[in-house]
Amino acid sequence: MDEKKFNPTRLAIVACSDGQRLPEITTFHQRLAESQISARLDSCCIHILALNGGGLLLAEESPVVNPNLREDRVFHQHLCDAIRIKGLDANGERPTIVLYTHMPCGAAALHNLDPVEQMEWLTLAKDRLKFAHPNWQILLCVHVHYQATNGRKEEKPRTYHFSRKHLRAWLADSYGGTLVHDTRRNYNLAAARS
Repeated sequence: MDEKKFNPTRLAIVACSDGQRLPEITTFHQRLAESQISARLDSCCIHILALNGGGLLLAEESPVVNPNLREDRVFHQHLCDAIRIKGLDANGERPTIVLYTHMPCGAAALHNLDPVEQMEWLTLAKDRLKFAHPNWQILLCVHVHYQATNGRKEEKPRTYHFSRKHLRAWLADSYGGTLVHDTRRNYNLAAARS
């Protein structure tokens, strides 16, 4: 992540509430904030909103969303409230929101979503937020917890920023541009059965 492209000391993070992965994500962002010359953690505002599935809950049609509970709308409203409560839009400031998915994710696994599908749903969440809030700066991240297998000596968490534009270009080249989830559902493949 290039912290020169956003202010790592003032942002809202939308992540999964996974009790093992959320501390890793929080620590990662604290380190980014501390890397700023004048940043002290007590002067930072890293506000975290966390529910099972994290950013996947902000895409209206996401299979992770329970439509009867309107979770997507509730989570969106909590994000809007957090920006106002924490003053992330004060004095004309452009709020920065970091949308996360992580791997492996139990909420995604309940719906048989593979990593690419998770990233796709996160891009749709960004589309929805950008339509409603064009001034917001929204970053897409995937947090991967590598297991100590296949030659790895220890478990290691890594956070990667990814581009919606580049993901979609890759999907267009690889899958004809449609949602992988829709493609799998149309052909009754395992990852779309939920």
